[in-house]
Amino acid sequence: MPLTPIIISDCGVVSEGEHMEGVTEDPQDPYEDYPDLWDEKKTPEILLEIAQKLKDLGNEAFKAKDYARAAEKYQKVRSLEKCY
Repeated sequence: MPLTPIIISDCGVVSEGEHMEGVTEDPQDPYEDYPDLWDEKKTPEILLEIAQKLKDLGNEAFKAKDYARAAEKYQKVRSLEKCY
């Protein structure tokens, strides 16, 4: 038990479409960063299709020398193996 009470107040709510500082949306990538949050059913066929789309986005980013975005997409593909 903490010695001093911790109170979180007025933390705000981000509305849909509102920009959050430091967070960028990728219009080509509709998938959440965490597969547990996806609404899609996680069958092997669907996971393979999603993995291929993400890999293609990573390859496009790599060719464009956007290595941070490429690494992000490849990492997302890697996270899919935990789903199955």
